[in-house]
Amino acid sequence: HPSTLGTKGNLAGVLEGLGDITGARGLFEEVIEAQTQQLGPRHVDTLAIKNNLGVLLEEMARAAEQNGARAEAAGLYRAAADMQEARNGKDDKYVVHCRAKARELGA
Repeated sequence: HPSTLGTKGNLAGVLEGLGDITGARGLFEEVIEAQTQQLGPRHVDTLAIKNNLGVLLEEMARAAEQNGARAEAAGLYRAAADMQEARNGKDDKYVVHCRAKARELGA
């Protein structure tokens, strides 16, 4: 029923807001499939849910890019710390700073 699909679409939005990206994506895709069959691919409700899924996928892509940049930055901090440590020892303030930044970035 169209109201049930609308409610499922709303639930997908709630899941997204709570950070359950996988659950939200699966539910959005389920609703799109059902709405396409019941209402048609060009129905306004089907298009709205497709839009919501598009927003979610865009957010996922941005997060993936940020994670890649974080890993790259952490690697640069580690490399800088290693080089500086070879010259000035592990207690050098620059070495300590770079190692802390690498840990902060999660690497």
